[in-house]
Amino acid sequence: MVFLVTSLNFLRNTRRNSVLFGILWLEY
Repeated sequence: MVFLVTSLNFLRNTRRNSVLFGILWLEY
């Protein structure tokens, strides 16, 4: 259930997640 909610949120905020992932990727 948690995974489904997370996936839904991910799809909802695609731009936000993409930006956050980019920052994390740059940090690492």
